Amino acid sequence: MGQKLDKFIILGNLISHSEMNLDWNTMVAYLGFLDLDGDDNLHGMSVTGVDYGDNRRNYANNFSWGILDITDQYLTLYDGNEEAGAGLYVRELWVRR
Repeated sequence: MGQKLDKFIILGNLISHSEMNLDWNTMVAYLGFLDLDGDDNLHGMSVTGVDYGDNRRNYANNFSWGILDITDQYLTLYDGNEEAGAGLYVRELWVRR
């Protein structure tokens, strides 16, 4: 469960196979990937949301994030569940280099 000022800082990979979308609330939380020593900026992330298309209503109850910060990082996305296809809903994407 995440709230507006919650920050999730990941040093490695974010792996999830959860199907409990009603128990996941990070749609206004920050998710950032870090590299502390300058030689590990490659990360993986499981995507478990369902691709409902481009509509803000689809953020709720769908493993969405408020901010995804991959500044100076490389992120590979993986399908995190057994469903065909996946959707990653993010309100803001930070990618500056």
